[in-house]
Amino acid sequence: MTFKKFFPALLLGGVLVTQPASGKVFLKVSQGELPPARAMGVSDLVFVWPVGNDSLLNRANALGYHVFLEAAPGDLSLVADAAEKANAVGVIFDAGTWIARLVKTYCGVRRVLTPNCRFLS
Repeated sequence: MTFKKFFPALLLGGVLVTQPASGKVFLKVSQGELPPARAMGVSDLVFVWPVGNDSLLNRANALGYHVFLEAAPGDLSLVADAAEKANAVGVIFDAGTWIARLVKTYCGVRRVLTPNCRFLS
């Protein structure tokens, strides 16, 4: 098979095999003034735990943002309870550590206990 015949077949096969991709933008914020969600163009905010002022979470919810809390796996229980009280959409944690399996197991249990709160890793 010559290159002239092989290349179009390879190109066509590559186009047919590709998967569509999408992404989600999370904006990590600290304390400060927040514009309404429509003005920012981003609707998902991430606050690093511990949040010094709970009124900041309430204000972000009132402005139309989806609030997430970011925490270390060791703080997951505290953060899950705080997220539920603050009406947060979910909790974000880094599961790339040596206790990743333990955290994923714990999240499975927490998903049953708090079905309205999402856990992202």
